[in-house]
Amino acid sequence: MKNYFEVEETKEETPHRIHIKCGENARVVLIETAEGFVVDVFRITDDELLDTMCVWNDDIFDDGRDFTDDLSEDDQPDIPTAEEIKKFFSEWGQKHKEICANLDYNPTTSDDLLMEDYFWVESRKEWFPKITGIYTKREQEIADHLRANP
Repeated sequence: MKNYFEVEETKEETPHRIHIKCGENARVVLIETAEGFVVDVFRITDDELLDTMCVWNDDIFDDGRDFTDDLSEDDQPDIPTAEEIKKFFSEWGQKHKEICANLDYNPTTSDDLLMEDYFWVESRKEWFPKITGIYTKREQEIADHLRANP
């Protein structure tokens, strides 16, 4: 059985670069730098760069910092109050038949279409817009909170 990943021989003199063939369609290049690593993914057929990513040494060598949340405390959205959520529900929620009628969707086959732009709150049996230009900044924070905390 052939391995999907194969380390390729490189002609480059620097030992800080590794080429890995990924099946028949892609090649990954790992490049070590003084700041960390660069990961590039190329399509084999035309050597087109498909994606790139950086992994910084600061992220690799944990010095006790918490990288799980990049927002400063000043940028953290406030957790919505029960009153704010209740108001949001009353202003934005739509029952399934109602939203299907508004969008001219078939109610029995519309879930996949609706899930593109809306999220479902089971306790309310209602759909809510994920993002809308009509939301205030606070309403968007409430929608994001409800999606993250069903």
